[in-house]
This record gives sequence, structure tokens and C-alpha cells, in this order.
Amino acid sequence: AVLGGDFNCAPMPIDVYDPAALDGTVAGSELALHATHAAAHARGISDLAWSADSTYVASASDDKSVCVWSLEARPQPVYRLTGHASYAYCVAFHPHGTVLASGGFDETVRLWELGAGGAREVRRIAAHADPVTSVSFSEDGTVLLTSSFDGLLRLWDVESGRCLRTIVGNDAPPVFSACLLAAPSQYILSGTLDSRIRLWHVHKHRCLREYTARHFALGRYACAFRAVVLAEAAFVGVLAGSEEGALYLFDLDSQALLGRWPVCAQGPLLSMDVSPDMRLIACASLSRSIQILRLQVQVHSDAQEHADAQEHADASQCPPVPQ
Repeated sequence: AVLGGDFNCAPMPIDVYDPAALDGTVAGSELALHATHAAAHARGISDLAWSADSTYVASASDDKSVCVWSLEARPQPVYRLTGHASYAYCVAFHPHGTVLASGGFDETVRLWELGAGGAREVRRIAAHADPVTSVSFSEDGTVLLTSSFDGLLRLWDVESGRCLRTIVGNDAPPVFSACLLAAPSQYILSGTLDSRIRLWHVHKHRCLREYTARHFALGRYACAFRAVVLAEAAFVGVLAGSEEGALYLFDLDSQALLGRWPVCAQGPLLSMDVSPDMRLIACASLSRSIQILRLQVQVHSDAQEHADAQEHADASQCPPVPQ
């Protein structure tokens, strides 16, 4: 049941990057894609990212490669980026250019320039002392956020590759996912393996609020999340994957659970990203396939009141908010 919103999350009839499951042309949607060639990756997909124009999807894989896919052509990689010495774990598109960032278990961040003649690595950063778990550009593209199992959040100048700031909590639990909140990019959401999500102020170097991820359990797998801003509803939400393969939406401010939708029938929902035009979600689990879902979120006042009432009943379980 959906609490507090309408979310049209019916899977499109495509499992676009696993040709072993499909043959010929997949019809029935505006993203009718061919899937007749070799699988995208030899191993599982750890992260996904949409391009700024919502026409490309990048995938990072345990096979050490990053692939870029066009949704307007046959599902063959437009680019296949190799160079990581271990698992490619995270990926992000630059918001205003042809640069792609990737991070991996080799503890490095790579910046790639994508061009008509191919792709090339333009910068390599020894970013952390443990695997890099997420990369996220600021809205203007000048700053790159990275997180790691070493418990650190770091901000980098994209042009020079210089570390601008390191943010660390008191106990520094391993960080499995993080993202910069857009406009302005002065807040960071980080998810840690102690099943908490923290809201950080970049310039004040401190945690403003701490949330318990009680709506979805963190077990053996670190499941990605994304912040979504619905300006027309004055609402900031968090979409999060879960170990049971469900997608959750909750209100960042009140922590009210607004929806839960089963997405992956088998295994955890490890990676997901929302297209910048807010129309599509790309999801991946332990398989080598990527599922494209239609996205439509509407937050209604009556449903929000219902969710707030439920949240009030659970108030005793809420973590304290740091002052």
C-alpha cells in the first residue's frame, strides 16, 4: 500500500542489459530496445547514474568496468571504461559536461572525458584508505563528493583534483552511500552501515540531523539511496533500496514513510538512480540486468496527514536530533 503518494512504478517490459533473458525487439513502451548482444557486465552491477539529459545510463560493475548506455539506441555500451584495479563500485555524471566520475575498491576516483572518438581517463585521485563507495557532483559541477568505508566524506575540486574538505563523524562508521543535496550544495546525506542516515552541513562540518533507517533493514548488503526534491510540493524525499528488494520513499524532514514498492523479486535492490527529468528510475540487483521503471510521485495532503499520524505514533523510536 502507498502511504502519502501515487507512485507509478510498474516495470517497463524491458530488462535491457541482460540479453540472456530477452531476444529480439522489446516492444510496448517508448523505450523499446533491442537486446540481442552480449551481456553488459561479466559480474554484478554496483551502481547506476543518469546523464543530465536523462538519455544515458552509466553502470559500475564488479568486473572492474564502467559502461555507458544510450536509451535511444540498441542496448550496446556507447563507452566501456576500464582502468580500475578492483571492483568499480560507484559512478556519477557531471551535470553540465561530458565528464564521468567513478570510484572503486582500488581506493581511487577516476575522471573520464567522454567524446566522439572514445573515452579517456583525465584524472586519477587516491581518494581514500578504503574502498570508495559513492561519488556525487555538486549542482554546478565544480565539486565532487566522495565517501568510503574508511568513514570519511571528502569534497574535491574537480578542476585541480585537490581535496577541499574532509568531514568525519565522532565514531566514523563506514559510509556506504552519500549525495549532495542540490541548490545549494551545502548539505550532504550519508548512509552508514550502522543503519543510520545523517544530514551534514558542509561548511559547518557538523551533523545536523540523524535518522534511523528503520523502514528498511541493512543486512549483508549496502543499498543505495537518492534524494529527490519535489519543488511543487515543497518536499524533499529520500528514495532508498533495501535488502528485500523493495524501494522506499520517505520524507526527509518528518521521516514519515510515504511508500514501499517491491521492485526486485530476487535479491536486494543494490543500486538505483532517478533521472534528472524525474520520469524514470534505473535499478539493479545482484543480477547483471538493469530495470527501468516509470516514476510519478504526487504527495497529497490527506495522505501526508495519514503518514504524519503514523509517524507520530512511532515517535518514541525516532533518534534524537543533534542541536
